[in-house]
Amino acid sequence: MLIPTPCYVSYIPCTTLAGGVPVTIPTSMEDDFRLTADKLEAAITPKSKVLLLCFPNNPTGAIMNREELLKISEVVAKHDLLVISDEIYDRLTYIGQHTCFAPCRV
Repeated sequence: MLIPTPCYVSYIPCTTLAGGVPVTIPTSMEDDFRLTADKLEAAITPKSKVLLLCFPNNPTGAIMNREELLKISEVVAKHDLLVISDEIYDRLTYIGQHTCFAPCRV
C-alpha cells in the first residue's frame, strides 16, 4: 500500500494488520504536503497494488486540485493501481475547494 506521509496514524498499522506492506511516500512543506505524480511514480515497484489518498489530509490539512489529481490518475492507470480515497474531511476545507478523486480518473 502506497501511503503519502504524514498521514493518519492508523493507516500504516492497519495496512500491516491486513497483511499488506506499507510503503510511505514522504511529502513536504515545499509541496504544501501534496502528493506529486513524480513522487508517486518513484515509489512504485512491481509489487505495488494500492494507493491510499487522504485529502483533505489528516494531519496537515493539505488539499489537492483537479490538475494534480489528474496527473496522479495517469500514474495510477499506467500501473493499474487500485485507489482508496479517504475523503472523510471533505467538508472541512476552509481554503480552496475539495476535489474528489473519482471523477479525475483516466
